[in-house]
Amino acid sequence: MEYFILAELSHGGVISTPDDNPFDYPLTIRDMETGKASVPEHTTSPEEGGIPAEYIILAPEPGGTIESGDFVVAVSLFNMPDIDLSSIRLELNDTDYSSYLEKSPDIITLTLPPGTLEPGMYTATLYAQNHYGTRFSPETWTFTLISAQESMQRIDRSLSGQVGTEFRWEDVDGEPNNLLRFTGRITGSIQGITLGLSGLWVSNESRRYQPRNSFNAYARTSYTDLELGTFYPELSRLTLYGNRVNGAMIRLKLNFLNLTYLRGELLREVLNRAELDSSSHTWTISSFTYARDIQVIQPEIRFGSFLNWKMTLMHARDDTASLDPALNIEDYNPETDSYIFQGNSPVDNLVFDNSITLSLDNQRLVWSHNVALSMTNRNIRGGVHDSITIGDEIISISDKLPDFMSPDRLSRFFIINENTNLPIPAEVSEDLTEFRLQPNKIMDYPSLAYWTTLRLNYYNNLVTWTFKHIAPEFSSLAYPGLQTDIHLSEIGDRIRLFRNRLIVTLRYSSQYDNLLGQQKEYVTNTNSISAAMSVMPGQELPTVSMSFRYYLRENDLNTAADTLSELLTSAATDQRIRNENLYQMFTLTQPLKTGGIPTDLTINYIRTLRKDKIPNRPPGYISPDYSLNLWSASALTRWSSTLIQTLSWSLMDNKISRTSDFTYQTFVGKIEKSLWENKLFGAFEIKWTHASGDVAFDQYQVSPELRIKIFENDLFLNLHINKLNQSGTTGTSTRFYTKYTYQF
Repeated sequence: MEYFILAELSHGGVISTPDDNPFDYPLTIRDMETGKASVPEHTTSPEEGGIPAEYIILAPEPGGTIESGDFVVAVSLFNMPDIDLSSIRLELNDTDYSSYLEKSPDIITLTLPPGTLEPGMYTATLYAQNHYGTRFSPETWTFTLISAQESMQRIDRSLSGQVGTEFRWEDVDGEPNNLLRFTGRITGSIQGITLGLSGLWVSNESRRYQPRNSFNAYARTSYTDLELGTFYPELSRLTLYGNRVNGAMIRLKLNFLNLTYLRGELLREVLNRAELDSSSHTWTISSFTYARDIQVIQPEIRFGSFLNWKMTLMHARDDTASLDPALNIEDYNPETDSYIFQGNSPVDNLVFDNSITLSLDNQRLVWSHNVALSMTNRNIRGGVHDSITIGDEIISISDKLPDFMSPDRLSRFFIINENTNLPIPAEVSEDLTEFRLQPNKIMDYPSLAYWTTLRLNYYNNLVTWTFKHIAPEFSSLAYPGLQTDIHLSEIGDRIRLFRNRLIVTLRYSSQYDNLLGQQKEYVTNTNSISAAMSVMPGQELPTVSMSFRYYLRENDLNTAADTLSELLTSAATDQRIRNENLYQMFTLTQPLKTGGIPTDLTINYIRTLRKDKIPNRPPGYISPDYSLNLWSASALTRWSSTLIQTLSWSLMDNKISRTSDFTYQTFVGKIEKSLWENKLFGAFEIKWTHASGDVAFDQYQVSPELRIKIFENDLFLNLHINKLNQSGTTGTSTRFYTKYTYQF
């Protein structure tokens, strides 16, 4: 059985297990007693005799149904390089049809004269041996043959979907903050083709920021996937991995060879501020975003279920014409006005990524490795020039490249000018007339990235090891959150003991930066260690969880500010030489019964410490050292199967250095009641927070909610009232939220 777990987040992203392409590479559970499953690629059980075979059944699919007029048997021999073609024999329901076989080293096919086979269920058995006379295990699978009339009657159709609307009315001290949202999703299938349509519309859509409304349509078959609109592809973890794209993606799935092509828009143009200097007739354009286009092509080769290789080529470029003032500023006069941009420059980006994944022993051993090289032009506003940057030097390349590789000819794929850094290390002569490439100095590549992970699942241990090296100039415009100029090594283990009643998690991580030894004001070295343990002995016994994490960061500062004014003007963003963080947590859950009524009592304690070492501070400087202690207790009582009560209390004490101390206490009570098999559900929660010390206030919150489920209709209503008293002033906020969903 193949399976995966996938959750869609509220903002449209997804998380899944496995985290890389779960649709294509799901987890696998094998029935070791039977030794085979109804999947296209399988091996016959050993007791039938012979060495294991690795046929790939192309048609008819095992367990499938096929019309008589479309009948053909096709078996790939891609994984059988030593097979003796003359020995291949095929039987259908114990009748030999080998004389009709067409054989080649790559594939064998069987076609029969019309009317040879009657409709019904058939068992196909394939016999063969290798060139050394050793017999392969017979391959057996079943399929059903139906007539054309029956095929029309058995067209597989299905349709399901969900539509909903949400409304939020919110008032914060007299300021409204309302929102209306409509969502819809329809999925269906017909004859093996899966179709889907979904959309989202919100009332606060605006051209002043990136789109919130979305639309998506897709079609999936055994050999092709097509997706249009807004989607979140996961193609490569160093190029495009979960970022939103508005466009189209098509994927051809040819079993051992797949091909993906994507084209769309990562960002749309946004212009938030444009100010006119009337004396000079100059517009200053700030707070803007260029439209950013993307293209990705990714061929993939799969060798069975244990090895696959991908090559990803991604090109992303900002559209400099998307913010044309004549199109985006209503009062702009191109005859008299000029303009300047203050903000980010438009960029051009190429990323070439190779990845390989090896899965062995039913995915107990999984190794994956990515290596990528990027090339980025940091400012394409000036267009193409015949120069490029090597280190800190700008040199001309007009006479160093053949004509077919001139910057003008290459501009369709990438714009080259003095803002482009050469991705391969090179030496430059003093007069800048000559340069010599040094491709063998792999560790000196300024825009190289590689990422290796290894997962081992043996003897109740799940060991994971990650090794990451991201050079300082590596850039992927489709992955803007990727941290660069880091070298990370991390190893962890999850140990399961006593039939999973004791789980221990251990992890160690080490990271440093300044990989190329550049002139930086400071570099960092970070080490962290964590451990956690959960004990779950069984029903009516206490469950205990404990965790610990220690984090140490050391900054190699060349300079240190002596006064507050120097701190504010220093180029260093972090004046700490040493930073330590300690996190500890303890949780105990004890089931109790009083008068036959069950109650779960939970006690929790969290302690956090932070210590910073900052040299040469002026007298009276307040240290940023911080400590937090949090105690909490809760009792969940099940008065009946439909009535639940929760009471909780928490106390949080905060200390900053020796000068600031403040405490929060929170009391919460909640009751939940359901009726008519959860068709009617109601809850009421009241919460009081009291803060004392340097920060003092009282906050009261009341939140009733109701949920009604009748037939396929689901209606949810929630009211939240908040009142805050602080320093003699009172503030109130009220929020009403409702959501209606209909499923079909």
